[in-house]
Amino acid sequence: MRMNKTLKIITGVGIVSIVAAMFVVLANQDTDTKEVVANPSVDKQLVEPVEIAKIAVTRNGVTQTQTPAEQIKQQINSLIVQADQAYMDIINLTGEYETRPLNYDDNWCVPSEDLSEQDNIFVKKRIDEWKLNHVNIVPQEQLEKVFGAEKYAHLQLEGVNDEYLAPYKDADRDTLIRLAKQDDIFALYTLQNDYNKYQLDWQSLLIISEQLVMLGDTNMGLNTLVIENLSRAKIAMRENQKDDAVDFIKSALALVEFGIIRNDITIISSIFFSDEKMADVTSNIMSSLTESDYAEINQKARGYYKQFNKARAERGLTNFDDMDEGKITDAIHARKLSLLYMQYEDLLTDSLIPQRWKEDYLRVTPCAQRLIARRNFRQNELPEFRQKIADLEKRLTALLDKK
Repeated sequence: MRMNKTLKIITGVGIVSIVAAMFVVLANQDTDTKEVVANPSVDKQLVEPVEIAKIAVTRNGVTQTQTPAEQIKQQINSLIVQADQAYMDIINLTGEYETRPLNYDDNWCVPSEDLSEQDNIFVKKRIDEWKLNHVNIVPQEQLEKVFGAEKYAHLQLEGVNDEYLAPYKDADRDTLIRLAKQDDIFALYTLQNDYNKYQLDWQSLLIISEQLVMLGDTNMGLNTLVIENLSRAKIAMRENQKDDAVDFIKSALALVEFGIIRNDITIISSIFFSDEKMADVTSNIMSSLTESDYAEINQKARGYYKQFNKARAERGLTNFDDMDEGKITDAIHARKLSLLYMQYEDLLTDSLIPQRWKEDYLRVTPCAQRLIARRNFRQNELPEFRQKIADLEKRLTALLDKK
């Protein structure tokens, strides 16, 4: 798997910012709207009175006549039908149903297309809850910092759950630390996101990250722990301590698998967003790992899962197993998997990815397949349909102006 060369190469927490921001951008491109091709505003009453020479056409052996304007209208309508059919074929990738909306318990994929308005609102609320439970937070100012003011304005991005951070931005260091000790995820996130401002050392940052992961984080806290192990592997290799480097890479991969077990597949990106030297160390060691090594990594990941669950139980918090509701988890997994495949097309063929991960975690589900096709249609085919329709409308307008 190769890192996207168009992205900046930044170490440490900067990598985490790019990983988080990247998926905000991709998610932003996947808007939920039922509109496929906007019906062209062609007024039939304007076309009929126009006296234009008739053109003979044959349908089913019967000769009929059409004006040039009528021909253009027919071409426009044909394009609309083609676009609608192409999009319906994509919708049917998750199953053909005689009627929509589906019931919540059915095999739905895109809430706005498959469910009633009431169920769609319910699903959106549950997805927002899922994001909070997993501490999926990306402040708006972070997006502007990562992408630059001009590109940020062009992309019209919105932060994720950053509205919850507003009361904490003006809080002093002592207040934030006091709240963090009470497991306040927003205080913890604020300290982590700008640890230099609050005069925290790297070790304190790692403690905060572990606390966030225990509280449910699969985003910046978990990414920070992964990057820490990758960084230590790079240092170990520089000091010719290869066995230590391998151990650090195994720990990083175990944390990644822990995140995947926690139903956040995008954590896999943290392995591949690093400086060139770190990427080389990671790739070289991963390519030498065996099935036995990955069995060990799996056990280590499940050990993390039990360890964090034990800490949660001691605080009277819900077990990870009970945090996510099935339908919502499946929908979020499909969406994140589709975003991952959009960024890394060679997931299932890349030799660095262990075969067991490919089989257990990375298989494209029908919903993910639909989301990928849906996004490709909107980015590639749909603009072409719209351009063809717009060109025909211009020709039609020119004909009507000659009446």
